[in-house]
Amino acid sequence: PKLLLRPLDWVMIVAYLVLIAGIGVYCYRREKKQSTAAFFVGSRSIPFWAAGISLYATNSSAVGYIATTAKAFATNWQYFLNNLIGVLGLIFVAIWIVPVLRRLELMSVFSYLDQRYHRSVRLAASALCIMTHVGGRMSVILFLPSLAISTVTGLNVIWSILIMGVVTIAYTALGGMRAVIWTDLAQVIVKVGGLIFALGFIVSKLSGGLREAFSTAMADHKMHLLDWHFDLTAPTVWSIIFLVIVEIVLTFPKDQVLMQRVFTTTSAREAGRSVWVFAAMVIPGSLLFYLIGTGLYVFYHSHPDRMNPLLSVDATFPLFIAAELPMGITGLMIAGLFSASMATVSSILNSVATMVSVDFY
Repeated sequence: PKLLLRPLDWVMIVAYLVLIAGIGVYCYRREKKQSTAAFFVGSRSIPFWAAGISLYATNSSAVGYIATTAKAFATNWQYFLNNLIGVLGLIFVAIWIVPVLRRLELMSVFSYLDQRYHRSVRLAASALCIMTHVGGRMSVILFLPSLAISTVTGLNVIWSILIMGVVTIAYTALGGMRAVIWTDLAQVIVKVGGLIFALGFIVSKLSGGLREAFSTAMADHKMHLLDWHFDLTAPTVWSIIFLVIVEIVLTFPKDQVLMQRVFTTTSAREAGRSVWVFAAMVIPGSLLFYLIGTGLYVFYHSHPDRMNPLLSVDATFPLFIAAELPMGITGLMIAGLFSASMATVSSILNSVATMVSVDFY
């Protein structure tokens, strides 16, 4: 049977949504007549640490919240190597790429293509980026968590998408990039706080505690990390190194969603430091997801009667949230799922608005 949210859970979700909307209203009232620079790049006055946290919030969407824990639950830690090596790629970007682009005082990263090549190259690249984010990435980021939440709580998929979409559109349109970044900060606190509580709760429900969790995970090879086989179709060390080179070094500079946060900082030096903050958060943030995924495996290994075999593996963590966590905490965790999606969607909305306005209009 579907597990419906209880009244206190709804109170937590509504309180979270009101908080996020309030930040947007505050940013709007603080600067009602926003200039283009204020709306799109926060008047280039955002502290580097806030921009770095926003980079992390944008990059770790609800897809990771659900899919990463499910992957660790179903397999092992081989994909965690992607994050470990990815930090090296971010360091390269922070030192050699980001400061150069920040000195150009860009709003849209594709303006660089206009300066270096031709306006047609800029427009083509910007149009492809807009279509990819609106037609592809944003759709998945809204749909996947809504599907998982609906499966285990009974909340209709359409209502879930509408709640996230309407609130996100409201605070993004009102407060611009400043609201996006400061709501990202609040969303990271909600998300990480909920994840830490969930991990502690899992361990507390094991009769052997951490010792049982570790021994079961090691016995079933759930924490296996390195695969040195030369196979580019599997998550081996070599394929992940190749992936990081392509994904981080080559794609970070052309990702308007990420680069727009870099452009909000006060200087090229601060821009580089924001990426350093992002890099510093990647490993502990990702580790938390993998620990929860492995913890869920150990929990359901010890309590097989609590597992619903009819649900997909992607619903494992949402099932645990709805079925096992105390009332109120369940609402906080669902709010964390919302926050993970909304942080990425707000970034996409603001970045697409920037590209449409700056590159085209």
